[in-house]
Amino acid sequence: MTQWDINNDRRRNFRIEEKASVGFRIVADCSQPLDTLFPPSSQFSLLTDLRQLDEEAESSLRRVSEEDKSIATYLRMLNRKIDRIAHTLANPDNERHLNAITLSEGGLSLLSKKPLQAGTLLAIRLQLLPEGSGILCFARTVYSLEMGQERHRIGVEFIDLDDRNRHTIARHLMETQARLRRQSRDQDTLS
Repeated sequence: MTQWDINNDRRRNFRIEEKASVGFRIVADCSQPLDTLFPPSSQFSLLTDLRQLDEEAESSLRRVSEEDKSIATYLRMLNRKIDRIAHTLANPDNERHLNAITLSEGGLSLLSKKPLQAGTLLAIRLQLLPEGSGILCFARTVYSLEMGQERHRIGVEFIDLDDRNRHTIARHLMETQARLRRQSRDQDTLS
């Protein structure tokens, strides 16, 4: 394994700081099915499935929009209603279950009560907000920094992230970046 360099990593990947629901387990290897490593969560499954269905339906919705904009508008409104109901039922934004993370396409950092040695293999369950997209993946610890008061900043790099999860993270990063730009622009116009 090569020496990790924070400056090189920051140049390669755009990153955001936010709160997300994150769970991890130390594993011996990457051979176990990820869904067996965490307790079942109907909330995680519901929000992940809805987000995947949104992505699958996007091209069909585009075609409908080309033929009839009013029907496409109505379908988007129904989709937003379903999303709001699902988020209310799943309640992923319960503050006590959220962890401050820094996320990039290559990995993430998070706070932990225990330090981890570099090279430690982990299984990670990550639920991104506000859309609730869920990601199950393997990762390797690249650093562990003591933050005081029994807190450690753990940095991990994703291992063999599949295309669907990579796309989910990339889309989340782009949407978050666009939202932050809109908020900044709106604040500038109010000033």
